[in-house]
Amino acid sequence: SNKKYTWANLLQPMQEMDDRLSRTWSPVSHLNSVKNSEELRSAHEHCLPLLSAYHTELGQNCELFAAIKSIAESDDYQLLNTAQKYYAELVKLTPRDADSLRGLAEAQFMLGKIQMVLGQTDEARCTLSEALKIQQELVSQMPEDVAALTALAKTHNQLATCSQKSWQSLTQLRAMGSLPAQQAAKAETQLDNWQQHSVDVVRLRKQVVTLAPNDQESKRLLASAMMNEGIAVGTRGYARRDLG
Repeated sequence: SNKKYTWANLLQPMQEMDDRLSRTWSPVSHLNSVKNSEELRSAHEHCLPLLSAYHTELGQNCELFAAIKSIAESDDYQLLNTAQKYYAELVKLTPRDADSLRGLAEAQFMLGKIQMVLGQTDEARCTLSEALKIQQELVSQMPEDVAALTALAKTHNQLATCSQKSWQSLTQLRAMGSLPAQQAAKAETQLDNWQQHSVDVVRLRKQVVTLAPNDQESKRLLASAMMNEGIAVGTRGYARRDLG
């Protein structure tokens, strides 16, 4: 589109829309936390995927990004007052409230899993890394939230699997004598990543067990994570000698 975007025809309407959404959703989210009921919980759970889809689209829409970028690069940008400039920058960022972060991270995580199933390993690694950043921010806000820690552990585990698959593919090429030096370095990096993500999974699973000591599933997942960490560490020690 050749339309010229400005504060008045794009950012101000978006700000007003965000304000209405916030004033509508905040009481619902608060009541769901402090005075839950079956009806409220059902409505809350019904709305979460819609909010997640909205925020995902807001953060990833290329046309919207280009429109906001055109405002920031225009001469009119210098005419905006401080509050308007602040919002113009803020709107380019992913929403930072807990519900938005959780929804966006879940969407990124599911997309990464689908990419892995399709064999798109590099794409999956990028997608899951984005989910990881969002989840780390959420955990920094809620360091003792079991759900947030569990989700972060799951993403680290997927990234460990992703790195493991990449390393295995590269070592197969090496076995056939067709692995250039640059790819050999990539194989070593993926080996390091596999181990580091495995270590992070164990660390997070231990935190979950500490916070929920009677949860048998958490204990089982910790035991599995410790086994996977041992495999990663052992493989790294053996393979590094082999790569060398």
